[in-house]
Amino acid sequence: MHVLDVISYSDTGSKTDTIKGIPTDRSVRVWNFHGYYKVTDASVAANEDFDGYISLLRVMGSLKKGDRDVEIIRVERNEMVKLCKFLPPAGLAQYHDSLPTTAENQNFWFSIGLPHDLRIYKSVWVEWTSQTVAAEWITPASAMEVHLALDLETGPVERSFVASRFYRSTDTTHDFKIGDGTIEDIVIYPGTADYITEVSLPGSDGVMDWVLHSGYCIPGKMIYDIMRGAVSTTDVVDALRSGPILNEYYADRQLHILCSTTTTILVFAKTIAAMSQISSKTTLGDAARGETKLVSQTVNLGGSFKSETGRKLAATPMNQLSNTQAMSWFRPK
Repeated sequence: MHVLDVISYSDTGSKTDTIKGIPTDRSVRVWNFHGYYKVTDASVAANEDFDGYISLLRVMGSLKKGDRDVEIIRVERNEMVKLCKFLPPAGLAQYHDSLPTTAENQNFWFSIGLPHDLRIYKSVWVEWTSQTVAAEWITPASAMEVHLALDLETGPVERSFVASRFYRSTDTTHDFKIGDGTIEDIVIYPGTADYITEVSLPGSDGVMDWVLHSGYCIPGKMIYDIMRGAVSTTDVVDALRSGPILNEYYADRQLHILCSTTTTILVFAKTIAAMSQISSKTTLGDAARGETKLVSQTVNLGGSFKSETGRKLAATPMNQLSNTQAMSWFRPK
């Protein structure tokens, strides 16, 4: 499904714009950001690409209940590819962002596999801010044209996720208050490889839902290389990923990361934002369009929703569930 609103401009300075008109009558399985740009630069250098041109791209939703905005996706400079590697869409290309040729149209696309039911929102939109062209193309570039669009792969969604982003500048100890939703998966990108010596994410009962010590870093490297389609040839750690976990919110929840040398840390957490119970009356056509009929919805930010029959259902916030309660969401039906 193509979103009709697009971002299109010619500007060498920092540019701020918005994609509006994202439908809120269906659910989304994959977010495909794509387009083309034309940069006029006499000498394009290594690593000068569209990912580095992004200053901020985020998907926002305004809740129907609770009058609050939710950040569904957020990336900053040189982070889009990292998010695509963390949340690759099944069976599709993750991203394409090669070096441009001066004064020629250069295509790009970024695919993010992040299921989300948009029917809990009054409106959904994309916020965009770019770097200046001179910040990414150092020569500097003398002209820039950008065309950015969004296509949505729709389909049935029972669990809605957000890609929560956390970042801290150079330090040896990083303690992240890591959000208010039940976490299913985490990836950590250190600013400098192989500096992480310990990772721990305790549950409210004190049991570690995820823990890594320096002797266990090689599996993290293996997972990272599998994600990017490469063969491991070194034990240097580029990224660490938890894989399937279930860590519930509690007031003092923190992700602890210790490093042998000071480094920046970027974390993405795949966090449950809402649950949708799909009705048996849903047809195949409904499912293909992402317009599944619902029995109920539960949002981690609270509120209440109506069932098919109009019976009002209290929404128990996911951030108030215990480990035992949260596990019930994951039991096979």
